[in-house]
Amino acid sequence: MFVEKLVCSKCGEEYSPNALYFGCPKCGERLDIIYDYDAISEVLSKELLERRRAGVWKYKELLPIADHSKIVSLGEGGTPLIKAKRLAGHLGLKKLYIKDETRNPTGSFKDRPIVVGISKVNEFGLKNVVIASSGNAAAALAAYSAKLGFRCVAFVPENAPNEKVAQLRLYGATVIRVRRGNTLGDPTVKMMELAHKEFGWAPVPSFGKFNPYQMEGPKTMAYEILEDLNYQVPDWVFIPVGGGGLFAGNYKGFKEFKILGFTS
Repeated sequence: MFVEKLVCSKCGEEYSPNALYFGCPKCGERLDIIYDYDAISEVLSKELLERRRAGVWKYKELLPIADHSKIVSLGEGGTPLIKAKRLAGHLGLKKLYIKDETRNPTGSFKDRPIVVGISKVNEFGLKNVVIASSGNAAAALAAYSAKLGFRCVAFVPENAPNEKVAQLRLYGATVIRVRRGNTLGDPTVKMMELAHKEFGWAPVPSFGKFNPYQMEGPKTMAYEILEDLNYQVPDWVFIPVGGGGLFAGNYKGFKEFKILGFTS
């Protein structure tokens, strides 16, 4: 593993990468994962990546897992970049591509953050995971939990679509609908935090400050985009934003390939 340290995004406190943290023990804020890019550049090259099988774990040197035997996979990543000629013409663009993340195992990009988050949990020997989600992220966590034989508890909004809830239950997750009430903030997130504090369940959401490892998954999309474009950096990348994890992950992915000298 090429992780040098974990650094709190707020107070700047540094922590060892050999211990499991879900947030800063000092102030509770998000931890950022810092890599030794000089060491990575000595072993990782464009030629090596070209020889590897497509998928999230193709980029294992840039992911925070030390024991690769603990990695779980359902075939996530390696999704196609589709050239949209007619739409490009309609919009007056020379070239337009669509990254089709529906090809992931559970049908969304959420498989990328979740697979990294749960693989780290597996590395540290925990067996109970919890999530706050309205659908796609919970479906991903439920699927990977089923693969590992983990217990998965999903706190979902009271009005979560029955189709989403059915998908979670098909994977064997325990689904708990949570009423909003009159309190501030998202009650599903509060329940996830309480479950972590009271029972020691590992939080593996796809957003926020609750699990620094899952934030590393979405950056593999940027790697794939650059490889598919022969390392020519696109002028624009349009990314849908909810919690912002997909945006932040892609930003880090483009930045890291520049640090490694793969792009200008």
